[in-house]
Amino acid sequence: MHDGLPEHLFATTAAINHELLTGMKLDGGMVLAQVRSTTLPHTRFALGRARETLPWRGSRRPPITFVALVVEPSAKPGEYERVVEVLNALAHHTEVLKLMREATSAEEILAILGSVSFHCR
Repeated sequence: MHDGLPEHLFATTAAINHELLTGMKLDGGMVLAQVRSTTLPHTRFALGRARETLPWRGSRRPPITFVALVVEPSAKPGEYERVVEVLNALAHHTEVLKLMREATSAEEILAILGSVSFHCR
């Protein structure tokens, strides 16, 4: 939980689950899910890593390892677009994703992400 995220957002898991089932697949074994919120002042996101790859929308699609959930405030679409752009850039950094898959803790993943420079638009 984060101070800026309302508790009711996570109580409505049906909307999040729906988005996770229909979210946009990125390269590198990542999927992006979006949820809109009228109560947030700024875009927030969470990045999760599965211990083992997960099937995504049936067996015909490549499995995923990372799920990014982006919570978008209705009033600031530009922030959301920037977060998606950076996550899409991350999905193309195969060496960084490999290091993130091998990381043993969230702190290690954060350190890896902190060491990457994302050159977007």
